[in-house]
Amino acid sequence: MRSVHAESCTLSASIPMPDPHVTRRICSRCIKSFTKAGRIVNGKPVCPTCGNATRPPVICVACTRSTRRPVRSEAHGGLICEPCARRNTHATCSVCRRHRPISRRNDDGYPLCRDCAGAVPVTHSCPICGRTIPGGGLTPCASCGLRRRTMRAVHAAAEDLRQSWAKELLIAFHESLDYGRMPGDMTRRVAASATFLASLDSVLSRPTEIDQTTLIDLHGREGLRRQERLVTFLVKRLGLSWDARAGAVHSARRVTLAALNESIDAGWHEDLVAFSATLRQSARPLSDRTVKSYVSAARGLLEAAGIEHASDLTQRHVKSWLRHRPGRTNDVYCFLSWLKEAGGPELEVRFRAGKTVRVRECATLRKAKTFIDQLTACDDPRKGRALLAWAITTIHGVRLEKVLAMRRNDVVPKVDRVELRIDDTIVDLCPILSNAFLRFADRSADMPFAGRAGIAPYSVDSARYFLRGTRIKNIKKASYRA
Repeated sequence: MRSVHAESCTLSASIPMPDPHVTRRICSRCIKSFTKAGRIVNGKPVCPTCGNATRPPVICVACTRSTRRPVRSEAHGGLICEPCARRNTHATCSVCRRHRPISRRNDDGYPLCRDCAGAVPVTHSCPICGRTIPGGGLTPCASCGLRRRTMRAVHAAAEDLRQSWAKELLIAFHESLDYGRMPGDMTRRVAASATFLASLDSVLSRPTEIDQTTLIDLHGREGLRRQERLVTFLVKRLGLSWDARAGAVHSARRVTLAALNESIDAGWHEDLVAFSATLRQSARPLSDRTVKSYVSAARGLLEAAGIEHASDLTQRHVKSWLRHRPGRTNDVYCFLSWLKEAGGPELEVRFRAGKTVRVRECATLRKAKTFIDQLTACDDPRKGRALLAWAITTIHGVRLEKVLAMRRNDVVPKVDRVELRIDDTIVDLCPILSNAFLRFADRSADMPFAGRAGIAPYSVDSARYFLRGTRIKNIKKASYRA
């Protein structure tokens, strides 16, 4: 040590000076000077750090991995690697959830570190939110740590976006999330949301150009369902108008058009286009979803047959395709009827024998009784809304899609019951269903059967999901005879 006087602040400080009596060597591998004992490799000195890299690898007797820094273990009877040596002495503390040396284990056998094993466990405050958490140090709590790591990834993903408004939407969306209730892989969530906004960033120039039609065209209904939180954020942040019924119609038309465009190179493409045009111009109005179902069934049949023209279709092709798809019989029958009227071959399909009126009435009574029993014992609002929609559909014979798409002005409360106006049909609910409607219907949203996001009603798939556990088919028919 030598005392040096500084001219700028007129103070003196002690600085270390090299000892002239200590021999210093230059490492032949990293060209750094060192004084501690190292190794001699090929007649040249190397420092202790480089000496470990020049050692021959040794196979660990515990995990059979190669290591250059082995540790002798009497328990294993040989040399083991450092991870195996630390496995018996280090673990994740069951209280502070940090990887530390094990001090002891609790009564249940879970490891405890030194800070958490004392009579008075050590705690500290989260430097971000101030919440008291176990363990020492300055580490944040789990939710704040997750938010900090996620926002770091969000800012890195935002740099790949081209326009500033897309970057602001990505950052604002993740800042609005509650990370304390967001389990799962946040890295995958960030990448998915960044990809979703990147598609908008590549085709739009302003955020005011975003609307429901654009989102459906770019991502489809399934893509919007997967990014439900992000779509809900965009609707509320940008003030978008969202109509679930119009969205379903546009999505069905989009799928039908995609099916026609994907088969443009096939020889039967003109026949499929003519069939689609006939469905839209029929005297009996068909919904876009029905047209999509008919066109997709016809395309699947023609593709599986491997023919050049629709007139080459045979009975063997129809039977082979319907063998694994019995639920598409009605769709294929519509296409075969059109093909017969267009001068094609006369083909037929076999329908299953229909049930008698009494059997259908008994089945309806069983379903209605089951739904009412489930509604009476249900405590979950989301499941209760789904069961209520199924009960209205079963008892009053209204399509499930129309029941789910009702608005608040379609509900007319009476003195002792609730009246529903579904299209041109007036449905008077019985007292049991009226009480269930007042109990489970969502009054905060514009739709009685609003979904989790609140901007669209339940889908048919969501209603079917909550139908699990009703066990309608397992009920004995003798219990509910008409």
